[in-house]
Amino acid sequence: MERDTVKAILRTLNEAHIRRPHYLRGPAVVMVFDVEGTHLDVMPANLRLKRTAVDNAIAVLVDDVPAKVVSVRDLLLLKLLAIPDRPELEKRRQDEADVTALLRRNADKISREDIGYIASSLRQLVFTGEDAQKYQELIRWLNDTLELLAMADRRYQEGEGGQANAP
Repeated sequence: MERDTVKAILRTLNEAHIRRPHYLRGPAVVMVFDVEGTHLDVMPANLRLKRTAVDNAIAVLVDDVPAKVVSVRDLLLLKLLAIPDRPELEKRRQDEADVTALLRRNADKISREDIGYIASSLRQLVFTGEDAQKYQELIRWLNDTLELLAMADRRYQEGEGGQANAP
């Protein structure tokens, strides 16, 4: 994330009389802050998929404060992107639990086309044999999870989702 963007976030928090967040930890993929005891993850939109999620975010009011919220489909994709690169097992399992909870709580809003978009988007990130294996395993995990949640009708089938690189 660019320094000016971080400064703008901090300035906004200060104008709202929120003490400066304390940077806790995080790799270049995500920065973790503590804002008066509230955990805040800041993830730079460094991939086209992440920028698309931000661009497609929906404007809402949260306690009369304007905010933009990504769609369930895009949130699932962002959470799935984090899973294979987590070095700590407990963090990986937490991401898996988050995806599972999102699927369960939003089963009526997630279509077969959404899952196709997610799998196709993951497959577009394949550039090496290692990438192919990583995303094949992730798509397999997603399909297994859909089955366990009685959402097997939405499982991704090989060949769906457009012109993605085949893993």
